[in-house]
Amino acid sequence: KLMERKSPITPIILGNILTALGLLCYGLTFNKFIICLITVVFSIGELLMFSSTDALTDLLAKDNMKGAYFGAMGFNKLGNVIAP
Repeated sequence: KLMERKSPITPIILGNILTALGLLCYGLTFNKFIICLITVVFSIGELLMFSSTDALTDLLAKDNMKGAYFGAMGFNKLGNVIAP
């Protein structure tokens, strides 16, 4: 709700920073409680990053091409299905 008033780029950048910070902290700590906190930070970063990507695509795509853009975004998930 807080990021709705901002440009879609702002939550993507913040999400990238939080995700990178979470990954860095995973490698630097062994405390179980801190790892739980890092997981929350990492998850918030992923949430901001991936949900804002859809909003940015919606903003950039022409009205008659939005279906094609969102369909093309699904191709990157095709590897997740084929690989197993």
